[in-house]
Amino acid sequence: MGLRNYLKVETTWRELLKCMGLTQHVNNVAALHYTFEDIKKVVVTIYEGDEQRLLEKFRQGKLPKDGGKMGNMLHDVEWTGLGLDDRVCVYYGEWSAAMVVSAKLVSLNADVQFALGSDYAKSFWPYIDSFQKHTWVDEERLAELVGRDLWGPHESAETRRDFRSKCRKALDDMVKAGGLRSWRAEVKGDGRRKSRRYHYEHGLDAQLELPMASQEVLGIEGKDERAVVEVVDA
Repeated sequence: MGLRNYLKVETTWRELLKCMGLTQHVNNVAALHYTFEDIKKVVVTIYEGDEQRLLEKFRQGKLPKDGGKMGNMLHDVEWTGLGLDDRVCVYYGEWSAAMVVSAKLVSLNADVQFALGSDYAKSFWPYIDSFQKHTWVDEERLAELVGRDLWGPHESAETRRDFRSKCRKALDDMVKAGGLRSWRAEVKGDGRRKSRRYHYEHGLDAQLELPMASQEVLGIEGKDERAVVEVVDA
């Protein structure tokens, strides 16, 4: 396939639909097929360096001069047919595989991501899901995830109220999708600089810890590396 690193997961359409809580019907196989097409179009760009300095560069409309990498979450998806029990093989790209092996990405809960309806929830969930031992996140961090600075010159009391409303809806969306069990908001600070800290309880059971040797991972260096990854095994 021309890749030095990739992670291969094999399952069936039926198992994928069961994992996502969808009806096991061929019509949903077609919908999932088109979902994979959409994911294949997504390009993720990662810049290296201090996150605050990188964020400031973006606010100025400038590209950081630091090192970085651009890649796709999925490299290839192959199937033997579009029947419920036909086999599906998903190849995660080199970038994704490297993040799993280095433990920078601790779970792949696509079922929750697909179930989310709010755009803000879709932006927040990968961050929250990647830090399963965390129990809270400040609104400033959530704002950064969608490219905003709540206390910057382009924000006002009105835009902050609107952002907090979207955060509440996003967190409710995560509860509905099963990603979170519950959440609550804590008001911090005094006067006009009050902010919110969102406390939450992760809704997913602990993921299986699997030795990388038991997965079909090719070309990844390291003898005893392990990753926490959710794999649908038919």
